[in-house]
Amino acid sequence: MIPRVLHDFSLVIEGRPAHGLVETLTLPKLSRKMDDYQAGGMSGPVSLDLGQEALSLSFTLAEFEKDVLRSWGVFGVAALNTRFLGAALADDGSVDAIEISARGRWQVLEMGEAKKGDRAKMKVEMPLAYYSYVANSETLIELDLIQGIEVVGGVDRRAAIRAAIGQTF
Repeated sequence: MIPRVLHDFSLVIEGRPAHGLVETLTLPKLSRKMDDYQAGGMSGPVSLDLGQEALSLSFTLAEFEKDVLRSWGVFGVAALNTRFLGAALADDGSVDAIEISARGRWQVLEMGEAKKGDRAKMKVEMPLAYYSYVANSETLIELDLIQGIEVVGGVDRRAAIRAAIGQTF
């Protein structure tokens, strides 16, 4: 089987397309917080799942983008919305539509060195409070760290926990 290739992509920042501006995007690393546990009678340690690790994404723009600068220091851990839209092309010509939605706020705006005659790039780092990965309209992962929602493959893995602590929406 031949892998699909990310043929093209774009980024939408706060509802404004960044077509032609976004050069690179580093998607969130999904990682669980684990703790080794070994008690009497066990022949070795096992890893206890303590929940989701922090999520973040970063991207590089080909200019000092004014709207990104204007939203520096906004209040609210989920104040800003970004959407990654990708087209993954298969060898047979079919295309998977990938959409990654994220909410958070800017942690770092790195504008680096400015030089006459060079493009001025801006790197943005964004810790996340919300993340979802959708492929061809199917939600594969949805993580809402504030609401305690963790949906994977259509199964809400924290529904019973939220119900047990009286957290309803």
